[in-house]
Amino acid sequence: MGYLVTGPDTHLFVPALKNDFREIDKFLESYDMFQDDPWYMIYPYLSQKYPNAKFVFLERDEASWLKSVQNFYGHDRYNNAIRRMFYGNADTILCADKYLEKYRDHNREVKAYFKSSENFISISISNNEDAIRLQKFLGEPVRFKKFPHKNKANLNKTERKKKKFANLFYGWFGLKQVLKKQLKRYMGYTNFVNFRTKVRFVRAKIRLFVLKVIHLK
Repeated sequence: MGYLVTGPDTHLFVPALKNDFREIDKFLESYDMFQDDPWYMIYPYLSQKYPNAKFVFLERDEASWLKSVQNFYGHDRYNNAIRRMFYGNADTILCADKYLEKYRDHNREVKAYFKSSENFISISISNNEDAIRLQKFLGEPVRFKKFPHKNKANLNKTERKKKKFANLFYGWFGLKQVLKKQLKRYMGYTNFVNFRTKVRFVRAKIRLFVLKVIHLK
């Protein structure tokens, strides 16, 4: 819809836990919308700093959510440190009860916090009517009658092959990960994160420009 979006910003997770918002405030001045790590944790700070900001909460059936989490993370994959801190364990299979408990607690806390707020909306992406509600809530003209669905998990054999090739292509056939490791080793973690942040910002601006030229003219 033409917003400049950031997230996940995993390097801000620990500062957020420590209530250190110096780096977070820089991001708040640079983007329009924020999703994923660490933004879902610091909604009280965000709502106080920007009382006119709007908050969108995504409803999802908990069984569907847990299945998605387990399919993606398995026993011990990706962002383990963050999941250990937030959920208490990186194993989504053996610790399913912990994940569901945290999921329920988070949902309950968010809804209680925004109980009387007019700047909060709860939607389900499986309900196409909520796509219209969302656009109206954001004060946008209604351009979309339903939510687009990318990164589908339930793919047939042909679709899985296409997705696998796309991941290889956009990952430069493995070279991207090698380059990241070398840059991190050469630059040091802090300088690498700063460099990555600038690259992501430029990429977001390019995506926004292309979106406006192609879809929003």
